[in-house]
Amino acid sequence: MGRTVALIFIVVWALYSMFPMRSGDLMEAFKERAENKDAEFEQIANAAQEKITKDGMDAYQALFEATGTNDIAKYFPQLGDVSEEDNPTVAVLNRLQRKIAGRVRLGLDIKGGTSFLVGMESDRLEDDQRSSALDKAVEILRKRVDSMGVAEPEITPNGTDRITIALPGLTEAENEAARRQIERAAFLEFRMVHPQSDELLAQDYIEPGYEILTETLKSKRKGDTQQESRRYLVKKKPEEGLTGKYIQ
Repeated sequence: MGRTVALIFIVVWALYSMFPMRSGDLMEAFKERAENKDAEFEQIANAAQEKITKDGMDAYQALFEATGTNDIAKYFPQLGDVSEEDNPTVAVLNRLQRKIAGRVRLGLDIKGGTSFLVGMESDRLEDDQRSSALDKAVEILRKRVDSMGVAEPEITPNGTDRITIALPGLTEAENEAARRQIERAAFLEFRMVHPQSDELLAQDYIEPGYEILTETLKSKRKGDTQQESRRYLVKKKPEEGLTGKYIQ
């Protein structure tokens, strides 16, 4: 009987070692798994540790800020090539965090966190554009979530114009930060103002293919905030080929 119990204990311990239930510590993994460490690496690690200890910052954000413009990909060749990623630092930290994440995926009811159901405004889209637009929205939201350092996010289309985002393991403060990040408008287009906008609006004439958009300007004068609204006659359709990918 004793041998059986001991054998079960050894097997369970071995499995736990190979497939840990809980996620590892990102800061420890950063220090332990790095290769070819040099003075620059030690400086990054020390700066990140100081941000964690003194400022109470989480490990992901501390490492991101401590890295700055330095290249940390060279210390983690085992994580693969990240040179084509939009932000190599974010890619390295995300891959490292996923490496140390627990093998058993815990749901929101156990691990905590939050979930969001977001909708995509599709009034101006043709029927054949909705699917690709939803896929693009999922891609944009995934990049936003990756920048927050969530190890096991789930971002999936829900119907034809909605997306479900599950973010396990977040604190209340992180939940609120995630909400602000997700709620940012994900749509950017360029539509030209009519060259005779002021003149036509003064005549209350809206040329076909155009619509009125209003800009609200705020200014402070002698401590008081004042608002001024300006109207523009703007094309309904964006300029072909001119998208947000040209903006940095």
